[in-house]
Amino acid sequence: MRTTMMSQLAAGLSVPASVLSVLILACGAAASTGSSDVRAAAGPTKNAKAVALAPERIVLWAGAGSEAFLIDTPDAPTSPAARDNADMATAADPAPAPTPGYTITNTVLIKAANLGAAQPVLDAAKATAAPMASLSGWHIATAPSVRSAAALAAALRAGGAVEEAYVDIARPMPLRTPNDPSLSLQWHLQSLAPGTIDVNVVPAWNAGFTGTGITVAVVEDGYSTTHPDILSNYDAASSMAGSGLTGHGTSVAGLVAATGNNGLFGAGVAYGAKVSKLYRGSTSVDHVTAFGFRNDVNFIKTNSWGPFDNGLITYLTAAERDALAQAVATGRGGKGTVFCWAAGNGGVFDRLDYDPFASSRYVIAVGAVDNTGVRAYYNETGASMFIVAPSNADGIHPSIYTTTGTDTFGNGFGGTSATSPQVAGVIALMLQARPALTWRDVKHILVRTARWTDASSPGWRLNGAGRRISYDYGFGAVDAAAAVSLAQAWPLVQPEQSFATPLLNVATPIPNASTPGVTRTTLVGSFLNVETAELVLNVSHTAVGDLRVTLTSPSGTVSEFATPHPDPTDNYTGFVFTTARCWDERSNGVWTVSISDEQGPADSGTFNSWQLKIYGTTACPADWDGNGTIEPADIAAYVQQWVADVSGTTTRTNFDADPQITPADLAGFIQAWVAALNSGGC
Repeated sequence: MRTTMMSQLAAGLSVPASVLSVLILACGAAASTGSSDVRAAAGPTKNAKAVALAPERIVLWAGAGSEAFLIDTPDAPTSPAARDNADMATAADPAPAPTPGYTITNTVLIKAANLGAAQPVLDAAKATAAPMASLSGWHIATAPSVRSAAALAAALRAGGAVEEAYVDIARPMPLRTPNDPSLSLQWHLQSLAPGTIDVNVVPAWNAGFTGTGITVAVVEDGYSTTHPDILSNYDAASSMAGSGLTGHGTSVAGLVAATGNNGLFGAGVAYGAKVSKLYRGSTSVDHVTAFGFRNDVNFIKTNSWGPFDNGLITYLTAAERDALAQAVATGRGGKGTVFCWAAGNGGVFDRLDYDPFASSRYVIAVGAVDNTGVRAYYNETGASMFIVAPSNADGIHPSIYTTTGTDTFGNGFGGTSATSPQVAGVIALMLQARPALTWRDVKHILVRTARWTDASSPGWRLNGAGRRISYDYGFGAVDAAAAVSLAQAWPLVQPEQSFATPLLNVATPIPNASTPGVTRTTLVGSFLNVETAELVLNVSHTAVGDLRVTLTSPSGTVSEFATPHPDPTDNYTGFVFTTARCWDERSNGVWTVSISDEQGPADSGTFNSWQLKIYGTTACPADWDGNGTIEPADIAAYVQQWVADVSGTTTRTNFDADPQITPADLAGFIQAWVAALNSGGC
């Protein structure tokens, strides 16, 4: 009888009976918990003893896969929780202890054009839903409890009425400030000692650029808006409501825009700019809200936070990724909000590539050098490292002097937390000098004006376009004066174009303790001037830390994304690795991905599939030297590279569907060159 009634009710609500059963059980548990709470409020019965319930293990969908949590009070609207790390156990090592510090909410994030088809499921769960104000195409549903939210997300995914649905989880997101001693004042702005480095901002100031008219959003846990060196530059109208205040946030805000020429303390890089206050929070709703908040007036957003610097991979949620994409597409009237991000303080034990925020193609990852221009010991390396700025190092080198507390300055700040706001300040000067710059123009200018620092470092390479690149330093150290100067004359970049392969199936076991492992190639026929490239990776493996992952461009530029390190996480599931190392190279030719397991036989896995995505601008195939003119020098440059490709391993001169470099490629180029010459260009 109960089964028949359930089927009839499900049919009436247009909900599968199995889905409805899950929802009713979850709501029933919440309801019974609520009634027992009422009884408890009346007082304990005779001889009753308080019993502390053990946390309940519940598996939640987390966007890129399932994660198990030990949840203290699953029938409450929110609950403290610890991540159950049983999935990180390997053949050689037991699972790490549960990771505390999480909060599970009763909020479900839903991606769908509309909720019409999902409404019966929402009604059955007694959940309310509304569109997300800061991100189109997404909705926020509120369920009665954590347990019912988990059931609702599962039911929505099972029913197929939405593209995505997951419970919003507040994950621990520490700030990035090391506890190193402070030694000096604002040397990062103007360092007069021989052999030292600064951001070279004084010439830009002297040229009249201080950031006037630009608001930089400080995405933090709050800061002192009444600090005497911040107060006059605080932009309340562009800020979120709230009274949060941290010394970390105050130091970051001062580095951007501490007031200059007021007789107090020091100055920010952009001392004429405004700073607004946004709250980073810890859930994806919090992050999405901050990323999308008032992008009409918040031109730049600086972020000195991220996942733990512990060498473990972390995923962006789909909503976070979409929010960043929308911000760069629609912010500043379509020119794009510019995101700066601290590259992380994990040193050699972590990589920027494992952090999905700082390594995203939508942001500028900022690393740290000491006052001599040498990599700070805590600075992470990575294929998406973009630029570096001065910060503290060990006790021999000075720390950063900036605002702190509610009314003072101090010289104890540092880490990559100090570098992101400095570059944000430089960008404020650039946007004052040239308001028409898009977020991609800003990146192009930083690439071209970065200074070659620590030239003796063996990690420097030249990519196929002749750009200096380094895993430690990106394109080099930021130079404010050069960036502002170039910004004023910079020819605006063409609209972004992209190329993506389909999902390429591999389905091949990865040999244990073996190199080179598994290698696959794909031929790209599209002609783009590359800005960034993404490798979307699917690997089944019991410990991804065993793996080395590289991508090689047709020009031979290698982007190493992962190296063997202690990370027992299972699988790469649609994990996005991003490289900026191929900047300004041509996209055409053979791209190669290689994965090897170099850590021994205990754990094993399979390379399942991959996808390559390339972003940049349309390249003229016949303009081989890239100077904008079709001329005989293009033929000479092409022939020289063709000879090098024939005798080497690069494939830059590939001009047909055959991945081999042959005379047919040479003939194809000459034919394209003649056609372009006769038509006046590409």
